[in-house]
Amino acid sequence: MEQANEPAAIEPACLERLLKRQPRLRSHQQLYPYAHGHFDGLCGLYSALNGLRLLSAECRKPLDDAQCETLFRDGIRWLQDRQRLSDALRYGLRMRSWVALLKRLTSRAARMLGLDIVVERPFRGLKAVPLGLIVEATAQAVQDRKPVLLLLKGAYGGYTVVCGVSPARLRLFDSYGRSWIRIRSCLPAAKGRAPRHQIDVASITFLAA
Repeated sequence: MEQANEPAAIEPACLERLLKRQPRLRSHQQLYPYAHGHFDGLCGLYSALNGLRLLSAECRKPLDDAQCETLFRDGIRWLQDRQRLSDALRYGLRMRSWVALLKRLTSRAARMLGLDIVVERPFRGLKAVPLGLIVEATAQAVQDRKPVLLLLKGAYGGYTVVCGVSPARLRLFDSYGRSWIRIRSCLPAAKGRAPRHQIDVASITFLAA
């Protein structure tokens, strides 16, 4: 099931209080993210698995390794059946394929766990959203115990999962082993240079149950 409701902005004072709480998913302290290999581009598949693991643990119905292996194999078969595995290994997944794969794995995980899992894409179809609104929506989602999946471009290219937010950083649960990025590094650099990290707005996805 997918929802697409753009979040309304909250008052600056409320946002400041929210960020001061440094919301984070408790489950990330009990789990290590699954990591993909050095020579494959399957971060899209791993971000889906890692996001679902966090959500299931938040719901106190954690996916075990055998269930995750089943989901992984299903994801590989899905890519093979659509003749996308070779390109995914070499170049990574296009967003449309990633969203379809995420929905597929979410549906299967929901049946495994007996949960109603919703895929929320608050900025679907948008190309430009103020960074403040992105941080605000991400912090609120994490506060509501929702893992946040997104595509990073720039210095860190690939799909990842955000599991916590502070006034200065986004904390990652990442298949590359990265722990965080600075929020200010997502702003345009001096002299009009591109930001070090670029968040693909349309990719931002919340998993809710």
